[in-house]
Amino acid sequence: MSCSTYTILWPRNINPTYDIERTTINELCDIHAGIGRLHDRTKQNFLYRKLISIAPSQRPPRHRLIYNLIKAGEFDPASNEIRIFEKELKRDAPLFRYKAMLLLERAKTVPGLMLEDRLAILTDATSIMENALDQFPADKGLHGMHCEIGLDIVKLRGKWTVFDSAMTRLAKAQNEYLDTELGGLLSRWKMKAEGLSLGGPAS
Repeated sequence: MSCSTYTILWPRNINPTYDIERTTINELCDIHAGIGRLHDRTKQNFLYRKLISIAPSQRPPRHRLIYNLIKAGEFDPASNEIRIFEKELKRDAPLFRYKAMLLLERAKTVPGLMLEDRLAILTDATSIMENALDQFPADKGLHGMHCEIGLDIVKLRGKWTVFDSAMTRLAKAQNEYLDTELGGLLSRWKMKAEGLSLGGPAS
């Protein structure tokens, strides 16, 4: 189904007052089976905004839009969408992750920043992750972002404090919740850290 077809059908056919319709909206936001299959992020964002206008209380369209904006380097629009989300809806784990991701991408990609500025931005991102994990200690996305920020600090400054703290939190969560996916995440980040320590690829 084309972008224009979606545009014609959705406003007429989707009614977010029904549970099944809200489920449909969330399914449309699936990365692999929904709008994410479109290769053009501009078209994706157009459709996500349509869904947000139809069902402003649904979180997945907002999540996907914010993610796309960050990955496209559109940091100011992403910040604005985050502010709107926080104003209109309760914060959730993905929003915390995207707030930190926005800072991480700024630190990595904005030209002309001094090393100290990049580290200061990553320190702010670390604080967001620590606060988020206090509220959502079993969330895999948050743990992964926490580890990623820690390893980026290692790459910039050679200090392992944040990464070690992130791994400690992750190991504690894996032990408490006995989640095999958390265990797999722990193993992957150990391998990345070992690769970086040995001078190999860390990505």
